[in-house]
Amino acid sequence: MAVDTGVAVRAAFDVHDLSVAEEGCGAVRADCARKWVGVRFVRDSHLIWRWSVAASTRTRTAPLIPTGTWRIDAAHSSVRFSVKHMGIANVRGKFSEFEGTLEMKESLADCRAFGTVKVASIDTGEPQRDDHLRSPDFFHVEAFPEMRFDSTHVEAIDEESSRVVGNLTMHGVTREITLEVLIQGTDTDPWGNTRAGLEIVGKLLRSDFDMKFNQALGSGNMLVGDKVGLALDISAVLETS
Repeated sequence: MAVDTGVAVRAAFDVHDLSVAEEGCGAVRADCARKWVGVRFVRDSHLIWRWSVAASTRTRTAPLIPTGTWRIDAAHSSVRFSVKHMGIANVRGKFSEFEGTLEMKESLADCRAFGTVKVASIDTGEPQRDDHLRSPDFFHVEAFPEMRFDSTHVEAIDEESSRVVGNLTMHGVTREITLEVLIQGTDTDPWGNTRAGLEIVGKLLRSDFDMKFNQALGSGNMLVGDKVGLALDISAVLETS
């Protein structure tokens, strides 16, 4: 059944919490998949998540950055996450040690992305909590010191963004996840390096990776949320031959 996007999407997305917006937009996404290239989440100056629809009748088949091998510059990039605490507040954190590569080809379908993260580098701003996250209750870094992502499929969403599907291995478990990538553009830095900027968002369920530690609260909420939001800001440098 078709969705009245002018009403339904606005109602679903005009909220402060992106996770709340996503819960109500399943039908909207399905309808948009039939009629448009994609749906984008935009956070305005009032910190309200709003929607925009990329209306296009053709699908882009080429990448938006030049072909070649691009290495992630960790000094100018970040790998961040967020998770609900007690069902009422977001706790945000980051990983400070990571690396990655983008292999860009003439055809978007042939492009690949892969990277690794040192799990022990987790930082939520609270040392005691970080030690708990490194423990067997969560990441168990002694047994699983690294997480890895390998893309399996890349496709265009619109003229500025792409969808990357791949396998994430974390906590000894491999699951498929989907990331949405907004290309910010390319430029040459003062030292002559060609750089590309990307904003990447996604989500996963930690229970899918056998990370099930939790505690029920009297309210019925859980101490730690299952859904984890992912947000990466990437600066990549083109390798020269």
